[in-house]
Amino acid sequence: MADPSIEQVPKSPFTSILNFRDVGETVNILSGSDILKPNLFYRSARPDTAPSSEKESLANKYHIRTIIDLRSTTEHASQAQRQSQLPSSPSSSPNQPTTPFPPSITRHEISLNGSAFTRALLWKLRWSSLGRLIWTHYTSPEPTAAIEIIGREVMAPRGLLGLGCDTLTYSGGEIRRVFEILGRRDDYPVLVHCTQGKDRTGLIVILVLLLCFGLGREGEGNGKGKGGLGGMEEVEKVLDADYRASERELQPEMEERLKEIRGIGLGGSFAGCPEGFMAGIMKFLEVRFGGVEKYLDGVGVKKEKRDNVREIMMVSE
Repeated sequence: MADPSIEQVPKSPFTSILNFRDVGETVNILSGSDILKPNLFYRSARPDTAPSSEKESLANKYHIRTIIDLRSTTEHASQAQRQSQLPSSPSSSPNQPTTPFPPSITRHEISLNGSAFTRALLWKLRWSSLGRLIWTHYTSPEPTAAIEIIGREVMAPRGLLGLGCDTLTYSGGEIRRVFEILGRRDDYPVLVHCTQGKDRTGLIVILVLLLCFGLGREGEGNGKGKGGLGGMEEVEKVLDADYRASERELQPEMEERLKEIRGIGLGGSFAGCPEGFMAGIMKFLEVRFGGVEKYLDGVGVKKEKRDNVREIMMVSE
């Protein structure tokens, strides 16, 4: 297999829904093999403020039935606050996205960085900072004011890779809920997204793809699908190219996203896609949990669900 490149990753067909792509199609292009079924599993940045034409296209052109939104309640509150500052239109209330999604699409809000993850970060704060955070939470009208304290003192030092490993460690319940949906054939095609569609979304994508490829760090491909990927090094290259393409795809809103990121106490590096992120996550899964199968089993994703995901997504032999 020739080394995959970012330039091979398909660009989003939308103007407002950034970082949108078909995961199956992308993997097949990058690997040069028909491994995954296209038109089933999509990823993107937040789609909620897209115009009605793009939302209708999700349903009518891409036939998406299910959207899994991985953002936190704070992100939703912040989005609602920004929306309320925009001129209202006849088709929307000032605190809601401009246009609704088509009724044929079912949306699930699963905050990937849920309560257990948040508690883990809180316990890393100094006592003085924890007291300041509690005071800010109850006195500030800004939804992100308290998060800024955690961001500056805990999240920024951890970096994207550290936070990704923390998510895998503390967000097992949320990941189980995501896989409950991904294991149901009738819910496809599925779109998974967070705010930027790169890190939290990337974690779900890597878990799905490692599950399909059947690999451990020292393992070999399971051979399913014509020309299946051979080993971990090849899989890393495919996943890395897909992940780092998000930086290119997010360029149109980079200034706005940098402002949001800095508003919660993080540096500009959190807007990027660092090389080695995927390799670091894959190593963490293997060293800490013994591989993706054991990890998913440990968070409660039953073998039946895991087999369903593979059967739904992989090209038949």
